[in-house]
Amino acid sequence: MPATGWAQVANAPDATATTPPGHAATAAPQTGDQDIVVTARKRAETLLDVPIAATAISGNTLTERGINSVREAAALTPGLNIASDGSGRAFVSIRGVGVTLVQSVQPGVGLFINGIYQPNTSYLNNPLLDVDRIEVLRGPQGTLYG
Repeated sequence: MPATGWAQVANAPDATATTPPGHAATAAPQTGDQDIVVTARKRAETLLDVPIAATAISGNTLTERGINSVREAAALTPGLNIASDGSGRAFVSIRGVGVTLVQSVQPGVGLFINGIYQPNTSYLNNPLLDVDRIEVLRGPQGTLYG
């Protein structure tokens, strides 16, 4: 079974955000001050309760360490490598599984921003703006994200 990775960049929530029609609102789990809440399995859970190898980097950590791009944040994530070529393309791999230059092959790492799949990785070279957290999952997420 091939291993695939999943990475998500979540923007800070809008103060006027509402639940879309047809989607039930779910209550966030009760957490302490230091608990990290992630949405790795499409529901709010603490990082300790997620049964998947995951890394979460908060927006505060990004600011405190002066991290301005997803490429720089990769240094805080074990097993995540982001390389780029001279044309601005970014190549993402998690645990050695990643994208290829073959256009007809689906990449081994799925990238999502606010839950929406992003097939183009060139934005990873751009500066981060208003990011709430970065979540990186390592392992087979095909059952959850297809």
